[in-house]
Amino acid sequence: MKRQRMIKFPGQRRLIPAVCFGLFLILVTATSAAEVTRLDIEQAVMRALRSSDELKFARLDYNSEAYRYRLSLRDFLPAITLGYTQDDAVAYYAPDSHLKEVSVGIDQLLYAGGARSHERRILAEQLHIRSATIEEMEKELRLEVMNRYVQIIKLGLQVAILEEGLSMAREQVLIATEELKLGEITRLDYIDIELAVQELEIELAVLQQEQDLLKFELKELLHIPTINTLELTGGINPDFRGMLVREDAKYFIDHALEHSLDLRKREAEITAHSDAVKRALRSWLPRMSTQLELSVAGEQFPLTEPGFSVGINLDFSAPFVPFRTGITAGSRRAEERSLGLSSSAELGENLTEWQSLRIARIGLQKAETEMRTARRALEHSVLQQIQKRSFLLETLHLEEKKLELQAQKRSIEALMLEIGEITRLEYLESGIELTRQRIDQLSRIVGLFQMEALLLAQCGLELLEHSHRYILRTDAEQML
Repeated sequence: MKRQRMIKFPGQRRLIPAVCFGLFLILVTATSAAEVTRLDIEQAVMRALRSSDELKFARLDYNSEAYRYRLSLRDFLPAITLGYTQDDAVAYYAPDSHLKEVSVGIDQLLYAGGARSHERRILAEQLHIRSATIEEMEKELRLEVMNRYVQIIKLGLQVAILEEGLSMAREQVLIATEELKLGEITRLDYIDIELAVQELEIELAVLQQEQDLLKFELKELLHIPTINTLELTGGINPDFRGMLVREDAKYFIDHALEHSLDLRKREAEITAHSDAVKRALRSWLPRMSTQLELSVAGEQFPLTEPGFSVGINLDFSAPFVPFRTGITAGSRRAEERSLGLSSSAELGENLTEWQSLRIARIGLQKAETEMRTARRALEHSVLQQIQKRSFLLETLHLEEKKLELQAQKRSIEALMLEIGEITRLEYLESGIELTRQRIDQLSRIVGLFQMEALLLAQCGLELLEHSHRYILRTDAEQML
């Protein structure tokens, strides 16, 4: 059977080096475009606060509401109108009329049942709530960045611990390979040792993937290009056992109730419903406004015939028969005087006014009930967090003693392995257990920090801003 000869094109030898060179250029370009972004936790927090679009638009909304609040003063000032009329009339058997008039009118609302004051109070309270909301957003963003930062540092340390344990386990595999050749262990024992190592490798891969995912999310949060390499400085303080000096539950509950944004919103809602009840009780009082108009008229410019009119209007929003009445008095020319009275009613209108007081009182009762429920829920939440913190602290101390005993046991097991009192698999499993205990203890330390940071944020305590200094060590401190 003849071999088929491969067909070679003339430019094939020149094409392969060109493709390789092109791939090399692409790789070099991508590598040069990528930058290393090195941050400490304070720089990360400040960058997040500066680059947050949500905070930027929240501040813009606040400025718009503040401008609207300032403009609301206009509702208390009189309305001024300027008018010009020209009336040309042609009459048979009489002289033509070309009357012109220029007028200035002032309308002033004297009483509106407190609606204007109520609206301005609502706008003022909304401004305070928006300001507090922005502070709450900054606090939540600070807390999120700190938690992600500390989680990434923790995962890095856990990866290092697991790599150390994996290195020890691989050494045991090499020794077990020689022992298998010499017949000192069975094939089943060797497979069990390899399976234990495989489990560690899987755990390491999972931790590394979780760390990469958190770094990606942190880069998105800080608006760092995805292609950049993110390096975070510092390390976890293994001696961290809490940063709260006081453990008095009442102290934290009082601060939480005082700084709760949710309770503040509910208080504003209660105030709004209370004002609605007051307005409903005063609904029988009329809406009162006054009018003043000054004018000057004549056949031709300059106009020389002055005039004026004054009036007062009363609007009664009575149910079923709301009516309006007004009285005006005025003067035109030297010989004209006027006095007018007008009234009008709308039959079968404003029927909802019958139920306005009842509805306002139900709304007020509902808001007060929800307020009491929210206060109890907040108190319960703070107490629960304090109890969890105490339990976690106790667990940390117990696990610390357990780790010390486990380390002593590990030293004894090394001697027992040499004299053959335990198998290599038992020795390996003990080392893996110690590695996992160290990883779990690191997670408990970080969990305690996150729990306390959340409590500080909920209570509005200033310690939150520099709480990371308790859990993180700088690179210089780690070298000491």
